[in-house]
Amino acid sequence: MIFRKAERIFAGPSDPANLYVRFTQAFRLAKLPERPVLLIRADNRYSASLGGRWIPAQQYSDHPRRPVYDEIALDRSYFSLGENCFSVLAYCQNEEGSFIYTKGEPSLIYEIRDGEQILLASGEQTEADLATGFTVGAVEKISPQLSYSFRYSAAAAKASEPAPVRILPPLSVEYSPRPIPQLTVGEPMPVKVVEAGSFLSSGDESPALRAQNARLLPDPAPVSLPHVFTAAEGSDGVYLLVDLGRETVGYLSLELRTPGAAVVDVAFGEHLADGRIRSYIDGRNFACTLRTDGEPLSFFWPIKRFGCRYLAAFIHARSAEVRRLSLREVSYPVDLLPPPAGLSDLQKRIYDTAVHTLRCCMHEHYEDCPWREQALYAMDSRNQMLFGYLAFGEVRQPRASLRLLAQSVREDGLLEICSPAKSKTNIPSFSLIFITALSEYFDMTGDRETLAEIFPQVVSILSFFRAKKDGGLVRNPEGYWNFYEWAPGLDGCEASKREGEFDSPLNAFYALAERAAEKLSLALGDSEQAALCRAAYQGVKEAFAPAFYDSGRRAFRLSLAEGAKDAYPALAQILALSAGLCDDREARRLLSDLAAEKFSPDVTLSHRIYLYELLIRDGGYRAWLLSDVERRFAPMLEAGATTFWETEAGERDFHFAGSLCHGWSAAPVYVYRKLFD
Repeated sequence: MIFRKAERIFAGPSDPANLYVRFTQAFRLAKLPERPVLLIRADNRYSASLGGRWIPAQQYSDHPRRPVYDEIALDRSYFSLGENCFSVLAYCQNEEGSFIYTKGEPSLIYEIRDGEQILLASGEQTEADLATGFTVGAVEKISPQLSYSFRYSAAAAKASEPAPVRILPPLSVEYSPRPIPQLTVGEPMPVKVVEAGSFLSSGDESPALRAQNARLLPDPAPVSLPHVFTAAEGSDGVYLLVDLGRETVGYLSLELRTPGAAVVDVAFGEHLADGRIRSYIDGRNFACTLRTDGEPLSFFWPIKRFGCRYLAAFIHARSAEVRRLSLREVSYPVDLLPPPAGLSDLQKRIYDTAVHTLRCCMHEHYEDCPWREQALYAMDSRNQMLFGYLAFGEVRQPRASLRLLAQSVREDGLLEICSPAKSKTNIPSFSLIFITALSEYFDMTGDRETLAEIFPQVVSILSFFRAKKDGGLVRNPEGYWNFYEWAPGLDGCEASKREGEFDSPLNAFYALAERAAEKLSLALGDSEQAALCRAAYQGVKEAFAPAFYDSGRRAFRLSLAEGAKDAYPALAQILALSAGLCDDREARRLLSDLAAEKFSPDVTLSHRIYLYELLIRDGGYRAWLLSDVERRFAPMLEAGATTFWETEAGERDFHFAGSLCHGWSAAPVYVYRKLFD
């Protein structure tokens, strides 16, 4: 057993959403411990402190059925002779529907040991207090993927609302150790005050709308923090907008004082395209709210990370002394490999920006974007793994993320759209890309143990698609989101659903997966499964060109569905080539036509890596590759980007919700490594 004495506990309401509870336990020491360690697990987040000092640690994003505990070595300076106090702010989202959390049971378990001696353990001696200052129950959601923001009251945090601690039954499964290192948490970042002044409130209920709709009355005089702000006559308060200097991912850190009780709305965002942070977008709320009580407020929220470059505070008071408005940067610890030799100044800037993009999109697991979702997708993470091998030379994060994805297998045999998550929405092609990512991980590591653990999920995914084969090809699953990339006809949305039809991208992804699975089967000594994969791949290869190739257009169709037979997107050609589904003579001509951009729509940033891989393997497109990378990514730098965007349209895309930091767009790392190393 991992926990020798500790019991699972919780307190408060049995099943509310957005639940905060503070647990404390006092203990005495006659001598200081020699090698103290904390073992802890919460469903789903915790913030622990000892002797009043925060312990820089955070819960791994696990599945309830595969619980993960953290083991944290504690410095002896946390302890004192005599009385000590251990405290945990436990948080549980406790709701279905988020892309970063699968509903489990609100719970906490912990133990502090010194060698074989147990210094304290959760159980009957633990006390609970519901007066955490945070509003319990539904509040504004940052986004459907990230779920709740927060509302906090300093006065409520100083109250007391003791609650009986419930002892929960032991889990029926064993805890697993954290598979990756703890994240590093820096000190509050220095900021530059971009703008400050007074404002007139819109009177909206939500902090995001108040920040979005406030009428700003800027003061032209420059200021820096700390600073005492005074509201103009007739205004509703003071505001300030700060720049962190670059895209950053971290925990909110705020220090201020108002003469009396006051509401403080804090907004965060990646850009200032509207002259302010765009804090409210189609129901998303990139903001939180705090209420001061007239005393100095030093606030730190290590529950969820903000991904942003800018922060704004709207303080509904006649004056305010603001000492800090910042983030404490949170990073996954990696060593950066030296950049390729021979890069130009511009290429070096592009490379460094791509690496920073990757770093902003990896924490407990890979994340598509740190601002809007922070979700682990199989498609996005395949890119991130491929680029990360070359940027960091690190395999712990790929291994852990592949395992986390594999743990999300559904009853139909596919993986959940994200992990850990449970959603009605599913993208079948992403499960196929997962098999490609696993194959590339095995190529990188030769790790048969992880492969053997995950391979049953590979078989379940392939079984799902094999059941949908008709004449060698796979039909688009009905009732699923048949998405390939964000381009016309390829996004699987209303105009391009094509359920039950034959699409060439899906069949190419399937062929790639069967080919990868054959190799993995042989690595595990499973010749029977390898033969099934080989036969399935051969069946697709024999049927693919006769079905999709248009000899008149000399190109592969997107689909056999009516209304899509005359669509010849670049992605259809690229995937056919990647999967080896056309003869060599046509392959060389198609590759030349792709470089000449003869197909529309062009392949987007998410899948451009497939084109880059083809051209790099060919060996004859070095100048084109270097030019294309600069053409795609240099304009982002010219626009002030410090990370690369979700699409080339930037923040204007997706009804002004385009992410300016997206892990799938770090392809320059791959191109430069392959061409210069």
